[in-house]
Amino acid sequence: AGAGTHTITYSVDNGTCTTVDTEDIVVNPSPDTTIAGNIAVCVNSTETYTVPAGETTYAWVLTGGDGSISSGAGTNSITIDWISAGGDLSVTITGAAPSSCVSSSTITVGVYSTLPAMPDESINACQNSGVYPTLTATPDPGAIVSWYIGPSDTGTLVGTGDTFTPTSAELDLSIVATTTFTYIQDIGCLRSLDAAYDVIVIPGPDAGIDSAALTCSSYAPFDLTTKLGGTPLLGGTWTWDDDNGTGALSGSIFNPALCGDGTYNFTYEVNGAGACTGIFDTSSLELTVSSTSPDPVVNQVIYEGCTYTDPPELSAVGGGIIWYSDAALSNAVGTGENFTPTDGSDILMNIIGTTSFYVTQNEGCGESAGVQVDVILEGAEAEIGEVINTYPEQDIGSIEVLNMISSTDSIPFDASLLDGADSTIIYDWQTVEENRLGEHIHLFALLPEGNYIVQVRDANGCIFPIAQPITYKTDLFIPNVFTPNNDDYNEYFKILNKPDNTKILITNRWGIKVFESDDYQNDWNAEGLPEGVYFYTIQTGGKVYRGNVEVWRNAGPSQYKY
Repeated sequence: AGAGTHTITYSVDNGTCTTVDTEDIVVNPSPDTTIAGNIAVCVNSTETYTVPAGETTYAWVLTGGDGSISSGAGTNSITIDWISAGGDLSVTITGAAPSSCVSSSTITVGVYSTLPAMPDESINACQNSGVYPTLTATPDPGAIVSWYIGPSDTGTLVGTGDTFTPTSAELDLSIVATTTFTYIQDIGCLRSLDAAYDVIVIPGPDAGIDSAALTCSSYAPFDLTTKLGGTPLLGGTWTWDDDNGTGALSGSIFNPALCGDGTYNFTYEVNGAGACTGIFDTSSLELTVSSTSPDPVVNQVIYEGCTYTDPPELSAVGGGIIWYSDAALSNAVGTGENFTPTDGSDILMNIIGTTSFYVTQNEGCGESAGVQVDVILEGAEAEIGEVINTYPEQDIGSIEVLNMISSTDSIPFDASLLDGADSTIIYDWQTVEENRLGEHIHLFALLPEGNYIVQVRDANGCIFPIAQPITYKTDLFIPNVFTPNNDDYNEYFKILNKPDNTKILITNRWGIKVFESDDYQNDWNAEGLPEGVYFYTIQTGGKVYRGNVEVWRNAGPSQYKY
């Protein structure tokens, strides 16, 4: 019985009479011998140990080690000088009168010159589970454990005690990664070196990605897991949501020959393992079973682009893919999920309009119907107008571009000119404004002999190229004016396509000779002569040419006096 007053009732019965009596028994409590004080201390330290006061006698005994009681013997509080080895401290207490009960207790005290580090530990946690693990330490007796993010001397203290459960602020369960906490033990005068406690977030259960799949009723049985997207874990549980009772599903194996044509829905569930045990993930599968091959899945049914570009790559998803150029599926032009038409045979990339292709698949159930895929080409068009050829002595060639149109009415237009030999830019893009007649006309001038590519671009960026040469003229050209005004343009009386040994005589209006040469080098610039009209006689190629040429040194012709 515990401490306190206990009443005992007893009775005597002789068959005729019964006598009843009670007796109170008082049980006094034993003295409280709980010893308060550090049980983990440093070498050469002094510690105080106490028990509750108010009793009659206190007998302290220190056994083992090399410590000694330095004061307080016989009282409820003593002082012990510890040197280098710990021991057992016992106390026997005699209680106060009238009971004078006797009780004793013992504690073991350890003396440390260094405090050992805790062992490196690790524990797993489950990704996205919301369940944060509890980290557990086993310190030396009397030591206190502290938990940190980062090193203990510079990191952040996040907890104390033999256990620590991180929060979402300290541990991210959304990613698969390792988070390292630091933990130490401390006795006040000593602390251990850092130890690592890793929390390893492992992937949660993965049932894959919701998917839709097609299969033929003639196919052999297969594992439904292979039809899911992602990377589902194996060994989960399949449920046929709209089970038609045909027994086509056994475990994860599905037999399409048993269920008949139709679309069926399944659920796949995976239970996690280890730290993820009891956490589930599910995915769904929509499976269509057909006795004929379904249409292929076309990534894009309309491709829009510009003429004079590379043909687009057409693509479809399925098995046994065949591409045709006709709706009757009689002219196969390609196979496989990706198909690029050949310019010039399968498609004409220089013609505005629509070219249709038809794609089928055969997954073992026979060829499907054709799915139409259209390539729509838009673009700009233009024509070459007047072309002026040039001379060896002077670049006067020009190319006129006109009748610019766009199949989508995308204006304004731009025009550029390239060297036909190496595509060097001669004239970069220039905007072609509409004239008062609503026409778009552009002129490239001052061109030497050569092959050129004219480019016209509409507002959609579609480019129309036209190849056009500039050749040399063969006729003799004698100008009727030149302007020797030191602007480096048209400074000389220059006869174009002039044969060698050409003779020339130039006179003024009064017939006075001002220049003469038996082998003219296009070098007369009327130096020292006034503006006005001069007369020439030219003998070349067995012919004689007579005429006049005007000399301007200002902006244009004016009235002259001689």
